Amino acid sequence: MKKNLEVLDTNIIVRFLTNDNEEQVKVIENLFRSSKPKTLYIPDLVIAEIIYVLQSYYEIPKKDVIAKMNTLVEYDKFFLDSSLIRKSLEIFNLYNISFVDAYLLALMKQKDIKKIHTFDKNVLKISNPKPEI
Repeated sequence: MKKNLEVLDTNIIVRFLTNDNEEQVKVIENLFRSSKPKTLYIPDLVIAEIIYVLQSYYEIPKKDVIAKMNTLVEYDKFFLDSSLIRKSLEIFNLYNISFVDAYLLALMKQKDIKKIHTFDKNVLKISNPKPEI
């Protein structure tokens, strides 16, 4: 992992994406402007929580959440597993499954994992045999 990273919590990104508190958004914008490229770390777990909060609390439609997250992944200030998150978003967009399930399927593809153990019938249909995703 890179040195000199600063981790971002879910509420920072959610506040920025929803723009529902002007004062906090100004602070966040200043942070983003003053940060060097690839220094603001967004852990995968935070990505999952952002998506959950945007869909459940803010009731933002899935397609709009995916669009916001794809834009987020491309922002040069952020350090994150962009290829895994992009693939997760792609799967999330294609199927009626949670983002976490889409993430697990993308992880399977990335790490060449052959099987997932789950009781989720939708995930089993997609993954076993291993999907061409």
